[in-house]
This record gives sequence, structure tokens and C-alpha cells, in this order.
Amino acid sequence: MSAPKPQCRNVRSSAALLCCLAALLSLYSPVAQAQSAPLPPEIQCGGEYGAHLQGVATNHKDALFWSFTLTLVKTDLTGKVQATAKTLYHLGDLTCVDGKVYAAACTTWDKPSNNSKVYVYNAEDLKLQEMKPVPEATYGAGGIEFHDGRFYIVGGVDPKAEENFIYVYDREFRYVATHTIPSGHTELGVQTIAWYEGAFWLGCYGNILLKLDEKLNITGRYPVDCGYGLKSWQGGEVLVGQTISRDEEKSKRWRGVAHLAHVDAEKGLLFPENANKAVVTTP
Repeated sequence: MSAPKPQCRNVRSSAALLCCLAALLSLYSPVAQAQSAPLPPEIQCGGEYGAHLQGVATNHKDALFWSFTLTLVKTDLTGKVQATAKTLYHLGDLTCVDGKVYAAACTTWDKPSNNSKVYVYNAEDLKLQEMKPVPEATYGAGGIEFHDGRFYIVGGVDPKAEENFIYVYDREFRYVATHTIPSGHTELGVQTIAWYEGAFWLGCYGNILLKLDEKLNITGRYPVDCGYGLKSWQGGEVLVGQTISRDEEKSKRWRGVAHLAHVDAEKGLLFPENANKAVVTTP
């Protein structure tokens, strides 16, 4: 009657060994490597486009997403193009959640209307899946972030306004609330929004980066340019977009660059010394 006991121990030991081996193998899987792989200080998006960069996003594994107002682009982590999609004017800042890319969009900016939407794309091939109306973003939806089961949208305001607004929706884009942000005047409202390091961060033109707590109270203001893209990567690392143009006869062609920055308690964000980016810091 004592013989089966060692066999049971052997079975348990074998199962434990298999679990350990599976865990070790997972460390070397493509996904695990991509999640922990360090990014270079600068990533250039392949190609040139007919309008400037509006935002950047990532699936935190193996892809970056770039919005160029009229074109949505997917690249790998080196900037090599994987897919593109033509969009309607004006595609803004974006975010990636559960295999979908959500981009804030509108046809009117800084003027009252009810035409704001969120375009929902398949993150694999950039096929448009849905268009969600968000008419509460009265002056134009321009940026979007997802946090704790809700979407947060920013955008335009009256040109003379001394405040900005954040519009909150649930997962199904049912309207929840509008929050007034006493930001002071910002040129063309708020362009980008990101959640990282326990705070919301709002990027505005004119070298204004606002930090808000989870209740959307302003807790910091920094002279950093994040108006062309702002999303977290991992830990305290953040992707910041930059747009570069060149003249082509009577028009312009635009490129996008993402710089890897680090959260800094005093200056908001710090960029590597070799980053080719004009960053205004506190005197």
C-alpha cells in the first residue's frame, strides 16, 4: 500500500518541473522580448505624409501607431511601416486598447459643433471597425486616452477661452461627465493626453505640458513640447512625438519622429542628450 506514494511525488515533481520550464520559455517568447526590449532614443516613422503628425500610440509589445491628420500608420518598433489607412479630416491623437486603435476625430476645430467622433480601427490591419459619436466634445475632439475602464477625450475650445475641458466616457462611449480644467489660455486647446506614473498629462502647443491627478486637478505645469504625440511606453519612459516638414513645390510633406523621454519630478520630462529635439526647460 506504500508503493503509490513515491509515484505521486514523482508526478508532482514532474508537473512542477514542466511549469518552471514553461515559465523560462515564456521569457524568450517574442512577446516577452518585445515588452522588455529597450527602445532607442529616437524612432523615425517610415514615409512622408500630406499633413503633420497629431499623435503616437503603442500596443506595448511590437507596434507603434502614428496619426498624420489624414493618414493612420502602423510601424514596428524601428519605424518600419506595417500598414496604413486613409482617414477623414481631422484625425487627432490616439490610443491602443485590447487590440483596437482609438483615434479622436472631428471636422471642425475651435468652433462649436456636434461632429466629434472616435474612429475605432483593428490594430492588426488598421481596418476601420466603428465610428463612435462624442458630440459633447463641442469644439472638436483632438486627443484620447483610456484609464481604469473609461475613455478621456480632450480637444479644442473657444479661441478666447482661459480653460480647457476633459470629456469622460465609459467603454461603450456612453457619456459620463465633462470636467473643466482651469489651465489658463492654451493655443488651440489641448492636443494630446496620456496616463502614466499615476497622473494624466496634457500636451498643448506652445511648450505647455500639464499634469493632473486622477481627480483631474492640476498638479504641475511644465514648459515641454508634447503637442504632437504623448503616450507611455513602460516604467517611467514616455514616447513624445515630433513632426518635421519639407517643402515640395507648392505643398509640404511631413514626417514623424518619436523620442523616448523619462519622467522628471522637477521638469516634467527629460530627453536623452543626443535627442534631436528642441525642448524648453525651466530656467
